[in-house]
Amino acid sequence: PLDLGMLYDCRSDSFCSDVSLWDDSTIAFMRQSLPRPLTEVKCIEGDSLQDRFRALDVTTPLRASVLSGLVEVGGAAGYLNHPVQSTLQDRVTLQYRTTTRLDMLSHRVLQEKTDRTQQKATHVVMAVLYGAQAFFIFDSKHISRQHSVAGEADMHSVVKKMMPTFSADQIFSSLSDYEKLNSSLYQCTMYSDVDYVNGSMTCDRALQVYETLPKHIGQQGEKAVPLYAWLYPLKILEHSVEILFFTKAECVLDHLRQATMRCQEMMTDFTNGCVMKWFPDLKYKLSRLSELLQKYQSEFKSELAMAVKTMRESEGVDENRLRDILQNHEQSSFCLQSIQLWVNNKAAEVKALNVCKTRNIVIMKSQEELDGVLRPSKDRVLCFTLTSLEDEDPFLSTLEQHKHSVQENTMNQTDLTGQQETLRPLKPPDLTQKIQSDLRLFTKSYVDRRDEESIKFIAAVIPDISVPGSSIRLYQQGSLITTNFQLGLKPDPVQVLSIYMSIIDITSHHYCCYIETCLSLI
Repeated sequence: PLDLGMLYDCRSDSFCSDVSLWDDSTIAFMRQSLPRPLTEVKCIEGDSLQDRFRALDVTTPLRASVLSGLVEVGGAAGYLNHPVQSTLQDRVTLQYRTTTRLDMLSHRVLQEKTDRTQQKATHVVMAVLYGAQAFFIFDSKHISRQHSVAGEADMHSVVKKMMPTFSADQIFSSLSDYEKLNSSLYQCTMYSDVDYVNGSMTCDRALQVYETLPKHIGQQGEKAVPLYAWLYPLKILEHSVEILFFTKAECVLDHLRQATMRCQEMMTDFTNGCVMKWFPDLKYKLSRLSELLQKYQSEFKSELAMAVKTMRESEGVDENRLRDILQNHEQSSFCLQSIQLWVNNKAAEVKALNVCKTRNIVIMKSQEELDGVLRPSKDRVLCFTLTSLEDEDPFLSTLEQHKHSVQENTMNQTDLTGQQETLRPLKPPDLTQKIQSDLRLFTKSYVDRRDEESIKFIAAVIPDISVPGSSIRLYQQGSLITTNFQLGLKPDPVQVLSIYMSIIDITSHHYCCYIETCLSLI
């Protein structure tokens, strides 16, 4: 257990539990214990990594160690490893924090003779604040964002009523019937320094546990655990880490996690079930990106851990390696902008197919199905076409190359930098606006003209690199007239080229055609 006088090595993030800087009698004589009874209850709405670090009041050096995987967390700090799993998931977290006493050594102890038997430590523990923390994470999942926005407000109202009192009966009686009904659907996960009550539970059970929390600390705080420790450097010069770099690293890991979550959500959302079944190539691409992001996240954390160790073991603070890691990430295809573009494109494609399905527009699942509709048709056919959904994906190929090159090479940082220069980043095109615009014009035309017998409306997936994203195809009597029909655009006035006995030769900006007419003029 953590105690005063214990030695600490910041390079390995470990306490030397069997070694103290002074003998037991000196520590006992210099020890002071002051009561610090204080209990706080807060409502946490944000769920980013920075929000969770802030709630736990984690210092920058310790953030660096947790972020890079050098330190494993448990107890209440397990809250750090419990992010939201879906964009349709509402979350409100209740934080309970109590302090009981502050143990510290008088500064006069620094003048005493030390009993240090080994030279691996960097700091000595001078003070420890005792208490306990608990995080009640309330989650609720909805089928759409509209329900989610309203549900989060309701959940926040319920959780706020837990803050003034620890009595489960008083909390329950303060809830309206509507809130009681909703709260019965909440799932609660608890992370605390009180071991036996950690884990998943219902909202009703969470209220009961919340009521008994103060009792589990003990009447005199005898079951309190160390919350905060003050360390005195054995060397006057303490190696520290620039907070800006690790704030950026936190953002990188948050963005990678959110992109992975969006991919997994698109694959598993029941509203997308038909689309994923009809077009397995789309599901494969989403699954592949999710795997690549998780692999890259692991690589990023490993590089981060090596950089932190190097900085702490060096004679001076050298942040160049950390700076290079972040710069290489920004210049790679895994950067935030590129990954977001790709995921947004796929989300637009999935949404477009779902819109067509809900409007009862027939979706062609293959070229054979499309040919079966076109061959017997004597009518005009307007086809909303996704042109990049099943096409070769050079962006995914670039990410795959990164993965394979890392597996085949065991490299130092210099080699990695050289490899980043060899693998030129590829930025995917922004197709979202084009898909949304074509879909909007197509569905409007469908609503206006769906009762006309002379025109059919269908949707299909047809690879076409000449028109990336989407297009509207026009077919006439089974033949393709144009691969990029412009709905909503008025053509320029036609120009008469020549007039014959029964033929008028005309041209326009969009089409060139011959119109044969039987002239009745004699």
